Amino acid sequence: MKAKDAQLLQLNDKLTAAQALHAGTIQALQDKQESQAQNATAMAAEQSTAAQAQIKELSEQLQELKAENQKKEQAQEQLTARITELETAAATSATKSTIWSRLFHRSKK
Repeated sequence: MKAKDAQLLQLNDKLTAAQALHAGTIQALQDKQESQAQNATAMAAEQSTAAQAQIKELSEQLQELKAENQKKEQAQEQLTARITELETAAATSATKSTIWSRLFHRSKK
């Protein structure tokens, strides 16, 4: 009986050691998974921050381009208005010239 008890104690010790090893392995795997999850979370946060910075930069560039475009449109409107003024002045001048020319020719007759 003592031999069987000793054998049972030995098997029990082996079982306890195997259970401890198994528990240690599980804990190590859980620790590794937790570490990987933390790393993934940190990486995602970094990518989000970088994306937000890029969005801000692109938004600023867009605002600058809109401002430049508005200035160009205003300049174009001013040029169009000036061209219209000059065309009107030229037409008026041509009309006056024609009238004076006709009056001059009439007075010569």
